[in-house]
Amino acid sequence: KITPQQFAQALRSGSETAYKAMMKPKEGTILTVARVIAEEAVKQADNAPEDYEALFDNILATGEVILKKTQQMLPALTQAGVVDAG
Repeated sequence: KITPQQFAQALRSGSETAYKAMMKPKEGTILTVARVIAEEAVKQADNAPEDYEALFDNILATGEVILKKTQQMLPALTQAGVVDAG
C-alpha cells in the first residue's frame, strides 16, 4: 500500500521522466498538464497525507484547469481552438 504522498511523488517522477525523454519538450502540451498536476498533487498530499479523496479531487480539478490553459500556450493550438491530444 502506498500513501498519497508516495503517489504524488510518483506522479512528479513520471512527469520529470517524460520531460527528459523529449528532445525538445514544449510547454502547452500534455507534458505541462502532467507537470502541473504532479506539482499540485505533491502540495495536496503534503497538506493532507492520508486523504486520497482530496488528492484525486485536486488532481482532477487541476487537470481540467491546466488543460484549458494549454490552448493559449502554443500558437498552433490557439489558432485551431484545440488542446494538445498528447
